[in-house]
Amino acid sequence: MEPQSIDRPLPSAPEIEQAVLGTLMIYRPALQKVIDFLTPDMFSGNPNANIYRAILALDRMGAEPNILTVTQWLRNEKLIEATGGAGYVSLLTNKVSNDASIDYHARVVQQKYILRRLIFGAEATKNAAYCDNDCFDVLDIAEQSISDCRENLAPNAVETGADEGSNLVDGIRPPFLRFNTPELCDRAMFQSGLIHTFGGRTGMGKSIMSTEEAWGWTNLGRVLMFSPEMTKRQVTARILSRESGVPYTNILFGKMDTYEQDLVAQTWHRISDRLKKLIIDPTSAVTPSRVSAVTKRMMKDGIVAVVIDHLHDMSTGIPRIDSDPSGRPRVAYCITQLNEIAKSTNLPFMVMAQLNREVESRTDRRPKISDLLWAGEIEQKSAVIGLLYRQGYYEPEPPWNDTLEISIAKNRDGGVTTCKAPITPALSLIGQPTKIEENGNAPF
Repeated sequence: MEPQSIDRPLPSAPEIEQAVLGTLMIYRPALQKVIDFLTPDMFSGNPNANIYRAILALDRMGAEPNILTVTQWLRNEKLIEATGGAGYVSLLTNKVSNDASIDYHARVVQQKYILRRLIFGAEATKNAAYCDNDCFDVLDIAEQSISDCRENLAPNAVETGADEGSNLVDGIRPPFLRFNTPELCDRAMFQSGLIHTFGGRTGMGKSIMSTEEAWGWTNLGRVLMFSPEMTKRQVTARILSRESGVPYTNILFGKMDTYEQDLVAQTWHRISDRLKKLIIDPTSAVTPSRVSAVTKRMMKDGIVAVVIDHLHDMSTGIPRIDSDPSGRPRVAYCITQLNEIAKSTNLPFMVMAQLNREVESRTDRRPKISDLLWAGEIEQKSAVIGLLYRQGYYEPEPPWNDTLEISIAKNRDGGVTTCKAPITPALSLIGQPTKIEENGNAPF
């Protein structure tokens, strides 16, 4: 829908649109030159968009798109009158001589569409700014608009199973990172383009694990961490604690003695360059649109992974969904959008999630996959689901050293099992500091 305040003619090329459609109805092979990037909504009006929909539908059915078949399809769909009648359809083929320019003409149609989208995006940004919205939310709107336009410039190529066949035969591994938690990296892969969800009750170690994994991946490159629950100060304090051995709360609240302060200062100087590789976005109630915009912007700097701590603290940015008291539509929308972002960026996503309170009422408090809040949507979109448990949390005097159990309840490309790792909650430390290979890289 066009914004009402735009009173100037929008960019379009109706004659070129007609030439494209006419060519496609005369030279059927020409469709394969444009089908990867040209979509019906790129045409400037419903008549031309409807005709292109007819051409695509006929091609899928194995029928030849020509004046007669396109006209009949439009009649069957009750779109013939809205398209201008059979006379308009036949008119499109009058000026076509060959298909040599089909790719160029289709690109013009695409580019005019992108110009219109940019105008709509600029108008939406202007309206949001005048409504006195938060400036960063307005920036997200602008960035998302431009990002969507860039995506439309890329071909939507469809690959066959044979395209990956040679890689499988040759034993070439897909792009993935190692989990930094002991045992877990041997049981599950952190794969590009997929969602990996880890859930736990409060105090089980979700924030410790998300920070541990994000910090470990900075050995490979920049890591983007969305932290609607923790502040930058808390994340940084956890890293300084696990690297220095000084308790997290002492660092966070400034209760260090002289020895601890010197130790933390030395640690800071040692890891400060590496800390620059951890990009933290602490936006509260972060939305999928912001995750998308920031992630795609940071891809220029070579980020290797995205961490979100945690899913249930996100919002959609859509009042109708966010106001639902059950929370289920919000969670379903957010995990679905995160899955799309992971696929479109081909980055691995680690998403922390909350468990419901029912687990606390059981004798055995080890979580099950059904304990995830709105487990259905999360289970469907996640390639890996791990559930966290610490027995020491429930003891009257929690131990300094504990054991973190990670129950892999879903593993799309492997088996389900339980991994264990030593954890020191006071130091935000799981296992031992990550060791990397001599060349400075962990294997992909």
